[in-house]
Amino acid sequence: MLSTGAALSCVRVTVTNRTEDNLEVNPLYFSITGANGTKHESSTALGEYENEIATTTLAPDENAKGVVCARGDFRPKIVAMTDPFMSEMARAEVP
Repeated sequence: MLSTGAALSCVRVTVTNRTEDNLEVNPLYFSITGANGTKHESSTALGEYENEIATTTLAPDENAKGVVCARGDFRPKIVAMTDPFMSEMARAEVP
């Protein structure tokens, strides 16, 4: 995807709340690590692409789907999600 001339690398994500509490989801809580090991923050491309994962609160067993992007032309290897305090909550390898 391209954004105002800048290259973006994107990943489709599904976040499922498997806890007994509500779970906050925000596109700012994501990062993408490239195949070379460099971590890219999603904040670098916030609001610059379609289907961005929504800012929402998930009840137990609810899910949210969307796209997470970061600036740069790289091959995504890992996508990670943090909580509001920036502690990593989940990570997944990108196929």
